[in-house]
Amino acid sequence: MESISTMPVEASNDNVTHFPIRREHGEIRLLRLERSQDENDIIKCRLEYHSINKAHHTSEYQQWLTSIGHEGTPNDRTDWHSTHPAEPRYNWGDFYALSYTWGSSDNPQTILVNDKKLVITANLANALRTLRNTLEQGYYLWVDAVCINQANAVERGLEVSRMQLIYSRATDTIIYLGSENEAAEAGLKFVQATDGCWDDPAVLYEKMLKYLENASVDIWDHIVSFVRLPYWSRQWVMQEMAAGTREKAVWYGKSRTTSQLIWNVFRTFTERHRHDHAFSRAFWTAVEKHDDHLHRLLQVRSFDVPSSIGIREFAFTGVGRTKWSTTQLLSTARKNQATDPHDCVYGMLGLLDDAIVSKVVVDYDLDVPALFESFAKTLVEVEQNLEILGQCDINGSPTWAPRFNVNYPYYRHLHHELEHPYNAHAGKPACASFESRKAADGSTLPTVLKADAVILDRLDGLSTAMLETDYNNENHLYKGGYAEEMVPSTSANNAYGTEENLREALWRTAGGNRNVVGEIPGPPEYSILLSTEVLEDQFHFNPFTAKNRPDVNPWAVWVRKNAELKLAGKRLVDYFRTEGLQGLDDAARTEKIRQGSNAVKRFTNACWSRRIAVTEKGFIGFVPWHARKGDVVAVLPGCSFPALLRETDESYGGGLRLFKFVSPCYVHGVMEGEIWRDVEDGHYKLEEITLV
Repeated sequence: MESISTMPVEASNDNVTHFPIRREHGEIRLLRLERSQDENDIIKCRLEYHSINKAHHTSEYQQWLTSIGHEGTPNDRTDWHSTHPAEPRYNWGDFYALSYTWGSSDNPQTILVNDKKLVITANLANALRTLRNTLEQGYYLWVDAVCINQANAVERGLEVSRMQLIYSRATDTIIYLGSENEAAEAGLKFVQATDGCWDDPAVLYEKMLKYLENASVDIWDHIVSFVRLPYWSRQWVMQEMAAGTREKAVWYGKSRTTSQLIWNVFRTFTERHRHDHAFSRAFWTAVEKHDDHLHRLLQVRSFDVPSSIGIREFAFTGVGRTKWSTTQLLSTARKNQATDPHDCVYGMLGLLDDAIVSKVVVDYDLDVPALFESFAKTLVEVEQNLEILGQCDINGSPTWAPRFNVNYPYYRHLHHELEHPYNAHAGKPACASFESRKAADGSTLPTVLKADAVILDRLDGLSTAMLETDYNNENHLYKGGYAEEMVPSTSANNAYGTEENLREALWRTAGGNRNVVGEIPGPPEYSILLSTEVLEDQFHFNPFTAKNRPDVNPWAVWVRKNAELKLAGKRLVDYFRTEGLQGLDDAARTEKIRQGSNAVKRFTNACWSRRIAVTEKGFIGFVPWHARKGDVVAVLPGCSFPALLRETDESYGGGLRLFKFVSPCYVHGVMEGEIWRDVEDGHYKLEEITLV
């Protein structure tokens, strides 16, 4: 193998010196790890410079690419590697890219790079110690902490902009999760136990049935520990996972599995309510045969499976191209953590469209709020829509620019990233522009966003808000935290015409007009929410309750708390009726309970941290917990959801009113573009608003 450029690394004060990278030649730095049979030996490696340009592919690999008809996707790289195990793709060799967390700076470790000392974190040292004897001969490793000069902000910016390229050109991504959490390692062993079960649901069922006979119920706590490993919430993980193959290696300590096997297991959790998913059905059917396991699993199942675990399956097609919208990617990334807030943006560039990425200059010296504002402006201008508002909250400056480093309870998107968006704009493109402002003293004020909008109405009455959930460690009791007092409505208007239409608007609003898996519209069976029977204890927080589980029905708690809230002049409780469940046969009654339980679960998902609201004209919807009486509901071209706005005391540009963006909101009757018929009929008008 011919080396393109192997530079001797000079030392200064016994530290590694990074020579400039010749990016115009596609050059990157790579580590070649020296093998050692002694676990305690210091880690030794060589830092070399090689080009990953296609011009340096071997003739054999180039011919193979030509034979398959395209440049090669991650899975094609695996196909080459599996069929040509001794043949690297480049004339200098080949490489993997490491995905890991830096971990704690406590207990730093020293390694030798070209015989010079370099201090790294203990977690990275453990990863290198594990991999130095497992990488194939002739294979290098790309590791950001070593291959990027972390002391050089300019280089960091330049290399961050190439991260997606580097990971996509690697043979594959290797994931290192850590090594010091015994519970998480036990969770990984559960994943490994399912190997060989994912071709036939019947095989999975039998394997789970036997496994659970001898397994402790603590296994479900171990699964939670595995899901909550810091790695999964790291911002950079999404693009590193997406660039790799479905069979990329995952290490925890000395234990190894694949990302595909992990996803197969956790998919069974995410698709609990999808009766068309055979493997999920097989898994849960096996669990339900063991009451103790079912009881414990349902108690711990409040955890969210990180989207990064299934990012490749969710967000990308078979050829590695994104099938997710920018909104979906942003909503997923908001759940992750970044030590440097700049990485809230830079850490997802590899997932975004080239037209967006080309306008983002990676600069770690840039003021963070300025970065967020610039990025939001870029998204509006490139995509010609206002979907970025779904990421915003009233505490931003300006409020139309997301604070990407702030998450719940201040930010929460209107729906889950896997759910289909609403269509309040009816596909109409945005009409928006930006304008810089100066204060009277000449200082710069936040840029304003000027956009066309239809002002629908103002908020009148507000329910209490469900803000937080708490579990008693001993009994696992659900407790609803209802902050803010109910705000009585003063209007008796009914925007839906009849009482029956208003009842339908109410139960549909309670779940955002979606079913339990997020599909639009919510089924007619969810009207059971307005039956007196659904307020009983049989309709639990979790619809698949184990025997004697002491749950409480959150819908019933919320209704009791807001019984006197008036809708069209009538109390909330007066809209409830008796469905006569006691007179049904067992099968019909069971089905009614199942539908009611699903409706309660959907209400909990949709309205958590939110308040049911009534407008002055009698519309019903849900709004964030910090909404106020008098807040304005507007529908904007280019925005799939209504916007909740708050008028300011300022004026601008000839007396134009200024608004702050509060949050996305749901208003039944305008979510699918109905307002535009009223605009055509002259009942509403399109006007320009200004957001600060």
